[in-house]
Amino acid sequence: MGTTFDSTILDLRPSPWEPQNLYLVTRRGLWRSEDRGESFRRLPAPVLTPHGRARLRFDPSEPGRMFLAAGRRLLISQDFGGQWQDVSDRLAGWPLFFDVAPDPEAPDHIYAATPWGLYRTVLQEGATAVDAGSEPVVFGLDPSYPNPFNASTVIGYRLSENGGAEVQIYNALGQQVRTLVDGDQVAGQHVAIWDGRDAAGQRLASGVYVYRLTSAQGVLTRKMVLLR
Repeated sequence: MGTTFDSTILDLRPSPWEPQNLYLVTRRGLWRSEDRGESFRRLPAPVLTPHGRARLRFDPSEPGRMFLAAGRRLLISQDFGGQWQDVSDRLAGWPLFFDVAPDPEAPDHIYAATPWGLYRTVLQEGATAVDAGSEPVVFGLDPSYPNPFNASTVIGYRLSENGGAEVQIYNALGQQVRTLVDGDQVAGQHVAIWDGRDAAGQRLASGVYVYRLTSAQGVLTRKMVLLR
């Protein structure tokens, strides 16, 4: 096995329909072996940007159907990985997908795992329904992910009513270094991404930082660690 890959291997899966075929996921894309791993060929899947993980799943009830959850991308293929459709917008507002699985009794439904829970989406054309439960949205600020982080981290927060909201970053001295969100937003789950830079675009030093959510519903704060 002499294939050299251009990035870290994130997932490796044998095909349930073609035992001689192996699929391998790296940060740069998707590879397939048709000779039990002796050689690999890169497939025309989109370049991925996973946050440390990617999951390739097969639909056991429908040969050729595959799902790929990698960072901000949620992809589906109907032809053994030859072509891929991005269905990330079916769960708009959820920029990180950790895993994906089809519903064995409802082929048009898939489950997507995110840092903030498990969600179901309908893949039928034109459908964008998402079932995240019937509980009312409660004002809240979620733990950032990843934490500690280096390149970027995702901050999830929930608003129980429409209105203005701010998400700001402070250093250990209590100095405001960045504003991520400032404006009116609708009730529901939201996310903000911080790249470890200040308002001027300068990379900040390693250390503990505080992120704060402010709205008419209250003020919430949490801590995170930036590692350079």
